Amino acid sequence: MFYFYYYFCYLLLQLLLLLLLLLLSSSSSSYYYYYYYYYYYYYYYYYYYYYYYYYYYYYYYYYYYYYYYYYYYYFYYYYYYYYYYYYHYYYYHYHYYYYYYYYNYYYYYYYYYYYYYY
Repeated sequence: MFYFYYYFCYLLLQLLLLLLLLLLSSSSSSYYYYYYYYYYYYYYYYYYYYYYYYYYYYYYYYYYYYYYYYYYYYFYYYYYYYYYYYYHYYYYHYHYYYYYYYYNYYYYYYYYYYYYYY
């Protein structure tokens, strides 16, 4: 923002100086000379201003897409690890129930054996 302020103040100063030179000039040749000088700087700053905004918006969209992909990959890895831990959670519980079933099976088996033979 300070750069914009500096730029416009400088441009205004240039225009005021040109206006002063135009008022002080008396001959027609010097008038056309400063007239040409004025339009030269006018178009110069116009294109400078245009390319500055082009540059500004280019970097604006560049950082916009940079942060967009950054958050995209962030959520991608977040869901990846979520899926990973969920899978292991399911896997360990599956084994827990499997061993639980296995343990009960043999428990009933020995119980039946004990009851039947004794």
